[in-house]
Formats: sequence, structure tokens, C-alpha cells
Amino acid sequence: MSNLLIKKMGNSEKLAGIGLMSGTSLDGLDIAYCEFEVSEEHYGFKIICAETINYSEEWKNKLTFNSEISAYELKKLDLEFGSWIGIRVNDFIKANQLKPDFIASHGHTWFHEPENRINMQIGDGYEIFRITEIPVINDFRSLDIRLGGQGAPLVPIGDEMLFPAYDCCVNLGGFANISGKVADRRISFDVMPFNLLLNYWSRKLGLAFDAYGKIASSGKLIASLKSDLEKLKYFSDPPPKSLGVEWLNKEVFPLIESYEDQPVSDLMNTYTLFSAEQLLQSFDVFDKCQTVLLTGGGAYNRYFVEQLKLMTGGSAKIILPEPEIIDFKEAMVFAFLGLLRLDNKINCLNQVTGASKSVSGGMIYDHYIH
Repeated sequence: MSNLLIKKMGNSEKLAGIGLMSGTSLDGLDIAYCEFEVSEEHYGFKIICAETINYSEEWKNKLTFNSEISAYELKKLDLEFGSWIGIRVNDFIKANQLKPDFIASHGHTWFHEPENRINMQIGDGYEIFRITEIPVINDFRSLDIRLGGQGAPLVPIGDEMLFPAYDCCVNLGGFANISGKVADRRISFDVMPFNLLLNYWSRKLGLAFDAYGKIASSGKLIASLKSDLEKLKYFSDPPPKSLGVEWLNKEVFPLIESYEDQPVSDLMNTYTLFSAEQLLQSFDVFDKCQTVLLTGGGAYNRYFVEQLKLMTGGSAKIILPEPEIIDFKEAMVFAFLGLLRLDNKINCLNQVTGASKSVSGGMIYDHYIH
């Protein structure tokens, strides 16, 4: 690891980093300032402070995928979003009087077509570095995709090294994903779209989201819709696999739009029950899934969590951690991925993504590091 970045503390090494996450549900930019301690290959972490900066309607519109955008406009947006991130991070650092050693940014996914080896997360890394003058690591997916992998999910190595007490880790964001062990190897995959669809229906009622799943809980099951969703090929495909908005636009929206005449509460109820069943079925992929850590915004969906617990019949313990882990686990893990990249250690597992080998992925922007 670079001597410029390591702080020696006895027999341990401590590093402070900022992790940035912008999810497909467009809730906002998650910023987490974390401390990591390394001692004899053991990694410890602590989220010191964190914040979600909500996107304005203007930025929500800009960050919503648009297939008609020109290459020039996309590059301009990439730079503009990188500048916006850099300014927000500087404000966060100043407000909390922080001294981060590095910044690790997921960016905002624009393209995700690993089958065509196409991938892009916007939020230019050099722009973030130029504005903050702090080493920046971003573009964590590209190397894995070029090696034939999905480039996702990326969080499982954080699950493996920072949350070893849990059999499975589930994140309920725009998409829901899960990771766990198969024959002592960590694997992971996207299970289904989650908040992306539930929020889509909520907006039809003039709401940003369905607080605690109350609207869904008031609806009724549409058996034919549930059956049609179950027939989508993705749900029967084995891992490795991952989802992007391209698949959603091609396969899912045409299906759900054919049910537009149904009450929104019934659509949301049906999709919530379908999602709980899909997640429960995913438990069977792993050797053991008796303790399940649930994070991401969907962990606050009480109706979904209640249905999932009922469906397990007590065979799995569903654990909701403290709010800072629910809200900022992914941002924290991206800071951890940046830490591993700076040390040139593997941060992307090929047994998760299907790539030809595991790699230390990410571009580093820092004139002090060569």
C-alpha cells in the first residue's frame, strides 16, 4: 500500500476514506466517511458520519437513462456530474471537519450490458479529484466486464470480509441483490428489480415512495400478473447474472403496462409478494441462509419484511441492523473497494461475476500514485 496513504498505528494500519453511491432508484448521492483498520489480514470498519444528498428534480431528470442522448451530451453530463459530486464532497468534508485519505465513487450507472461488454458509470473521476484534490478511485466494473464478467455485483467482497457473521447479505435498492457461500466460495447475483418498480407505481399516486409498504399492504393479489412475472426468463436463469435498466425497459415495463387498468395498490401488493417469493427462492442457491442481513432503502418496507418472514416459516432469521448500516452499507463498501484497490488487492470476485479471473478493479486519479 502507498506509504503516502498509510497511517501506522502500532501493529495495525488505519485509513480514512469517503465512499460514494448513486443508485438506480435516484434517491440521492450517499456519502459515507469511514475508518478502516487492517491487522493481520483482518479488516475492521466504522462509519464515522454519513449523509444522503437528495437529487433535485433537474438532476433526477438528467440521471434518468435516455437512449436518445448523443455521445457529446453524455460526455458533457459525465463531466458535469463529476463536478457536482466533487463540490458536494467538499461541502461534506468542510461541514464535518474531515480529513479523508481517499474517495471511492461508484458513479451512476448509465449503461450496463455485460453481454455486449458495454458499461458506463457517469461521474468523471478526474473531475472529482480535480475539485477535491483528494485521491479518487472509480470505474470499478470495466476491467471485470472486459474479462467476460458481469461487472456486478461488486459489494460481495465487502460482505465476505466485513460481515462474516451473516450467512447471506441482501441489499434492497433499485434492484435487490444477495450474496452468500456455496462450497466456501462467495457468490452473488441480482434477484429482481425492487424499489425501481415500487417507486414507479408510487409516483402514479403522486408519492416518491410507498412509506413502510402501506399502499401495497392495502392491495390484493393479481394472480395473472404474478404468474406472468414468474415466466420471465431471468428469474429461472442460474447465476452469475445481473440486471440493468435496459432489461427492465425491454422485458418488464411492457408486461406491467398491460395491467394499467388495475388498481395501483393491487399492482404493488402483487409485486411485493412476488419479490418476497423470489428472494426466498434465492436462499436455496446457498449452502446456508439461516441468518440474513437486510440493508438498503427497501429494508424499511415493513410489509415486504413481514411477508418475507412469514414465508420463511422461521427457517431464516431476518436481521435489520442499525440505520447507518441499512442506509450507508453500500457507500461504505465502495470506500472499502477503494482501499483494496489502493493496496492492489482483489476487490472483484470472478466466482460472483463470471469473469475469467478475480481482479483489483478501478481507475485511480492521483498524481502522487503511479
